[in-house]
Amino acid sequence: MKKLIIFQIIVLVWVHNLLAQTKADTIHISHYDINLEIRDFNQKEIKGYTDVSVEAKMAPLQSIYLHLWGLEVDSVKKGDNHLPFLQPQGQQFKIDLPLTTVGQNETIRIFYHGQPIAEQFGGFFFKNDFAYNMGVSMESVPHGFGRVWFPCIDEFTDKSTYTFNITTDADKKAVCGGILVDSADFGNTKRWTWKLTDPIPTYLASVAVGKYLVVKDTVHSISGKILPVEIYADAAKIEKVAGSFVNLKTFFHTFEKRWGACRWQRVGYVLVPFDWGAMEHATNIAYPESYVYGNTNNQGTIAHELAHSWFGNLITCSSSHHMWINEGFATYGEYLCYEMLDPTLQKYKTDIKSLHFSVLNSDGGLYALDNVPTSATYSSTSYRKGGLVAYTLRNYMGDDLFFSSITQLLNENQYGNVTSEQFFQKLSQISGMNELHDFFLGWVHQPGFLNFNIDSIKRVAGTPNKYAIAFKQKLYLAHNLANKNKVDVEFLSASGERYLVEKIQFSGEHEIVEMELPFEPVFWLIDPNGKMGDACFDHTLSIEKTGAIAPSYSYLRISVDEISGTSTIRIEHNPVAPTPAKNSHPNIVKISETHYWRVGYLQYNDMQANYLFIYDQKYDGAMMQGYTKDDLILLYRKDASHDWEIIPSTPTTISSTNGLSVNFILPGEYALGIGKGLSVKELKNSIEIYPNPVYDQLRIKNYELDIEDVVIYDFMGKRQKAEGRRQTTEGELVIDVRQLVTGSYILEIVSKEKKLYKKFIKL
Repeated sequence: MKKLIIFQIIVLVWVHNLLAQTKADTIHISHYDINLEIRDFNQKEIKGYTDVSVEAKMAPLQSIYLHLWGLEVDSVKKGDNHLPFLQPQGQQFKIDLPLTTVGQNETIRIFYHGQPIAEQFGGFFFKNDFAYNMGVSMESVPHGFGRVWFPCIDEFTDKSTYTFNITTDADKKAVCGGILVDSADFGNTKRWTWKLTDPIPTYLASVAVGKYLVVKDTVHSISGKILPVEIYADAAKIEKVAGSFVNLKTFFHTFEKRWGACRWQRVGYVLVPFDWGAMEHATNIAYPESYVYGNTNNQGTIAHELAHSWFGNLITCSSSHHMWINEGFATYGEYLCYEMLDPTLQKYKTDIKSLHFSVLNSDGGLYALDNVPTSATYSSTSYRKGGLVAYTLRNYMGDDLFFSSITQLLNENQYGNVTSEQFFQKLSQISGMNELHDFFLGWVHQPGFLNFNIDSIKRVAGTPNKYAIAFKQKLYLAHNLANKNKVDVEFLSASGERYLVEKIQFSGEHEIVEMELPFEPVFWLIDPNGKMGDACFDHTLSIEKTGAIAPSYSYLRISVDEISGTSTIRIEHNPVAPTPAKNSHPNIVKISETHYWRVGYLQYNDMQANYLFIYDQKYDGAMMQGYTKDDLILLYRKDASHDWEIIPSTPTTISSTNGLSVNFILPGEYALGIGKGLSVKELKNSIEIYPNPVYDQLRIKNYELDIEDVVIYDFMGKRQKAEGRRQTTEGELVIDVRQLVTGSYILEIVSKEKKLYKKFIKL
């Protein structure tokens, strides 16, 4: 038993040392010459040998270590000499190959055979008379899956050129990366020789064997080269290839326009019977045959995989922790193609907003983009949040600088590896934008999202048109505030004028920025054109007809009963706490610390509607502990320089959706809270106004409040004159409203205890 324990300890130490020495900083493989027979579809076996060209990066070395998993090494030779090797059970093996000097080159031949490993996604598959590899595993570490079909250094940072010599049955064809340089007929077998002269990591090497036909074309590159386009499919799918790939050349030209000339030998796709997605093998993209219907239903996947020819294949993330460099930019590549296909940009804008909201509402923000754990390498964070950050970076830098800098970065680092920080360092040097480091820290180097808002806008004393804008930054799942933020703001006047200022810069939690504006703002839109992937669900809605509107993730439902003309409303749903009020309210116990709204009309035509502010367990569950829905109240303030007021509202349930509803809104901030004292019903019934609609005199019947003032607003937030005010002997307040134009108005009733709001219609 003691001997067994000692043996186990020796093996554990040996395996630890083995793992430590398989990094690509020990040796480099400059070339793989893979020679395989792929014919045994019954036993699902492959056999053959690979010539591995080894270069010493450290010396002296007595042995080297290569990855190989699931296949049995038969022998290893250097020239005519056999080399000792040790292949324990596992994914690596040791070869006695002395390397005495740095830079020493040796070529060894490794013979092997067996049934290749296949996981749900990744591995080497035999299926439906096809054999093919998918070069990435989402389960195993390292994620590269070259090791399941040839001995290699299966790491992102070791890049090599390839020759593929694949022997198949005579009725089949082998399709690999690179260019087909030869095919030899041996009666009942054929050998196919492909050469890939551009260096790639092992996960991008590929082979597919089947009864393939090919659709051939060419595409003109901006480099001046004419590149072959080859799409391989079997007879059942070959006629549908043209319809499915009809926009392939447009995608190619889009990426060349945005990211520079294609550096690869050809544009290639091969259809395989795989239903879990595509794989960006260099020049030979493995594409699911089930995605090919003869139409453009799955063209986003075609674009995504082609985009990897620039991001992932040309420059590669240095480790899986930085996978967003590969997958985020490839994801955004899909949207660049949508932008090119539709000059109106409607699909592009719609899809970007959908991407933004889905990432913000999902687990996409759980990890920092530059530190995604291996268990989540191929998660929403790398793909979708990565794409959203690439989009945000474009708008942060501006189109000209962004695309020219990216192109130069790709040129200067082609076939190399980068970390996220290196990526931004290089981009900063190329562009001259030192603030990109701050962007990196805020958007890439931490989880979560940033939220931007304006607490208040006030005229600077002694100036006619200069205003102090109090910017506020908050964090949603993030840890650190960002600096040198650039935020677009559109300002709105009481008369409906709009004024857009782009890239207003501020830093930290709060900063006051002074600027000249052509009018006094009554409302403002943060990021009105959706240029950031920030922590805000924002909508600008044009309402033209009756019915219910429930913008996604807004938690606000608008039910329109009557409308004349078009009304435009802005909704900004912020999944963060509102800025604390300066003064507490005696009847407010709690204010939501998880979300609030900013709502206001940009254009208003007479509209009768109900606005339901939705209660949801996700946001409001913690606040409700110890309380019931009867304790919920709706709060309003113009901005954070004002204190919260309780708005009379009605508890409402529509199709299992619960919330508090009102029949009017004023421009400003809204939040849910917990109240005490007067109930909602008591608040609503403490004041009565009539007649409503009104032509000349509006009467206010007061049951219990000591009214100090009344103010009339239109729905744009503009204060109206209230003339001819008088008190009757019955205690009613009468206001002459004949000077008002026909339309809807809000009456603000101010007392010592509270403010109440009532909607009325002027005939």
